[in-house]
Amino acid sequence: MFLSSSINIFSKFLATTSAKFTLTTPSLLPTQSLMQTCQQTRQMSKLKTHTGAAKRWKRVANGLYKRKQAGKQHLNSKMSPSRRRSLGKTVLSNSVQTRVLNRLLPY
Repeated sequence: MFLSSSINIFSKFLATTSAKFTLTTPSLLPTQSLMQTCQQTRQMSKLKTHTGAAKRWKRVANGLYKRKQAGKQHLNSKMSPSRRRSLGKTVLSNSVQTRVLNRLLPY
């Protein structure tokens, strides 16, 4: 729409001027060539990995993510042995975490 209106304005300008201009093709207009140049150079920006999430989560083959559990570094003498053992295991992400992590870890 913008291009057609600029062609009409440009052709009206040519008709009113005393100088003889010839307009053979609309591709000679400066606005159109500038728009084509911008469209050719425009690229999608790179997706960035969230480094904090990348250090804590690893992708598993089925599409989920795994992580280590927190809370086993210190002050665990008062915990039961079964609690300490369960804290040593890895945990998989749930569906909500997986959706968020897919955005944070694109590669």
